[in-house]
Amino acid sequence: MKSIYPLFLFIAVALLSACSPHMVSGVWKPTQDNEYGISKLVVAFDGKAEFVTTKLDNINWHCFWSATADRTADLECTPSNDTSKEESFKLNINAESLAELSHKLKPVATFKLVNENPVL
Repeated sequence: MKSIYPLFLFIAVALLSACSPHMVSGVWKPTQDNEYGISKLVVAFDGKAEFVTTKLDNINWHCFWSATADRTADLECTPSNDTSKEESFKLNINAESLAELSHKLKPVATFKLVNENPVL
């Protein structure tokens, strides 16, 4: 009779291994002023994101994001001033590890990752 130890070990290792967070998750600060007035973009590990557009009626945007590639995510966001409306944003990370947020195919802001916990 063969030992079930290797099978048990394989299952234990599989259950204990954790997924690493997606590259877009984290707290992002703009590299310069932007036309939307975004001062911080928070992309949480659990698929939520949020930011404030101070130059667009000071709106809070609450988003759900999904990864579309290793360095890209789509954000479906609802503005605080009209919760029946939804807008699409795209976040792409380039080779220099800078993230570019686009809205309606137009670049909005460029961000760098900061060492903060992305908790919403």
